[in-house]
Amino acid sequence: MQIYAFSKTRVLIAAHDAHTGEDYLCSECQGRLRLREGKWRRPHFYHLKGSDCPSSGKSLIHLHTQYLIQKNLFPDPVFLEKPFPEIRRIADVAWPAKKIVFEIQYSPISAEEVRSRNLDYQKVGYQVVWILHDSRFNQHRLTEAELFLQTSPHYFTNINRFGEGIFYDQHAHISHNIRIGRSPRFAIRLQGLTPLKQVPRQLPEERKTWKIRIEGDLSYHLPLPSYKKKKRRRIPLIRLLYHSLLEKTTS
Repeated sequence: MQIYAFSKTRVLIAAHDAHTGEDYLCSECQGRLRLREGKWRRPHFYHLKGSDCPSSGKSLIHLHTQYLIQKNLFPDPVFLEKPFPEIRRIADVAWPAKKIVFEIQYSPISAEEVRSRNLDYQKVGYQVVWILHDSRFNQHRLTEAELFLQTSPHYFTNINRFGEGIFYDQHAHISHNIRIGRSPRFAIRLQGLTPLKQVPRQLPEERKTWKIRIEGDLSYHLPLPSYKKKKRRRIPLIRLLYHSLLEKTTS
């Protein structure tokens, strides 16, 4: 399901602002699109002919996130599903002017796959910025991918299936792979991405290896506002032994 397309004048238009019977262009394959809507159907674009366009297999939230990144970076040329044949990769969003690739992650991913993508895009001169959806990431316990990404650029989003939400940054105190305290959410402006030329002394150590900053992120809020670290709840040893014994006697 496609919810954004280009008009004949190359203006990005949402399906709910489009008109039935007019031709539109797919932002990925440049194929002709038309609007489809109805009383019980969400407005969306469809290809006039059978298509193997990559956008057809993406979730609605993933598509919304891609198109909102593209919209936020307008008028810079930004490409969705940009192929990089030399490394056999297809980027979710590529921003050639800044040599940036945005990888959107809504589903589980291994730390090894994150590492592999970062290295591959580095070979062709691109920096990866990860956009992690907080329905799966930024939870109480860090995933392996998040642990690996502590020293690489990544941000979060809460964009929903209606295209509502924000891109944001958030710092957390981490102990044994658990977030035990968090800063407020800091909304970011993707078009304000710049190289991190001077590393602020108050920047958390894991952030000092990042090569970029985005307007509104953590580096714009130093020193960090104070926030409480939640104490980890410790279960007394005697209680653990009791429950262990109880399980053995009831099994």
